[in-house]
Order: sequence, then C-alpha cells, then structure tokens
Amino acid sequence: SGEIAGVRSKEVNKILKSRLNCWERESAWTTGSNRSPRFRQKVIKHYQRKSGSGKSAKCQILEEWTSVDAAENSIVAAHIWKASTRGKGLAEFGLTGMDVDSARSGLFPTKGIEEAFDSLQVCFLYNTIHSQLHLWVADSKILTNTIEGSHPPKTFSEIHQRPLICP
Repeated sequence: SGEIAGVRSKEVNKILKSRLNCWERESAWTTGSNRSPRFRQKVIKHYQRKSGSGKSAKCQILEEWTSVDAAENSIVAAHIWKASTRGKGLAEFGLTGMDVDSARSGLFPTKGIEEAFDSLQVCFLYNTIHSQLHLWVADSKILTNTIEGSHPPKTFSEIHQRPLICP
C-alpha cells in the first residue's frame, strides 16, 4: 500500500511538473519567440537597468555596466514565462495571459544566463535570510563554462548564489 502511494505520488508530481513547466512543453504554439524592443524597454525601465546618461546598461545578475550598443547583443529581455505560450498555464498562479508581457514577468540577463535558464541549468531560489532571489546553478557541468555576454568573462561558478537585482 505504501509502495503504491509512492508510485502515485511520483505520477502526480510528473503531471504537475509538466503542467506548470512551460519550458518543457512543445507544441505548435510554442515554436520560438520574437524579441520585442517594446518589452525590452519596459524591462529595462522597470528594473532600472540603464545608467542615468542612458549610455550603458547592466544585467540583473552580473551588475556590470556595458555600453548600450554592446548590451543590444549581450544582454536580453527574457520572459520568465515563455512568451510564445501566450499566457497558457498562468492561471495556475492567479495570472492572466496579459501578464506575460508585463515588465514584472521579465528578466534582464546576459545571453548565456538566459540560455542556461531556458535549458533548466540555472534557476532562481528565494533566500529567506536575505529576502531575495538568488541564482542557483542546478547543472554542475556548466560551472566552469564562460557566460556568453559577460565582460570581463565570468564563469557560472562565479555567479552561483548571486542575488537577482530587483530594485
């Protein structure tokens, strides 16, 4: 009886994980995303990622200023919930499809951090002691990898457990 309950529990967890993980699902309506300049500007403004002069920007994790021109190719406005889902599945969290394009549903990481996030190699965990989210490298195989878009170059081991800057 305990063994059967354990199997059922694992099955329920798999179903919930699949339903709540928009990055794991593939379908005709989740086939890539377009980078929206409007969404990018909303995220930059919301998280205060541009310098006062407007000539440089910085990633929410690395916290290093990069010229706006260089940032166009190295730092991205990423959706926390995959934009191409058009909000499908957000009701589980009390949100609507309109919330997908909210700046609060965005991050401003380097390309390398975004790719690792999309591949489920890094995540953000809430640190109750500091009352903030911290980047967690979930795949130890990438710890020595250089992060694409980091200047000067940094590895994932250097940013493991760094706070996500959310002013």
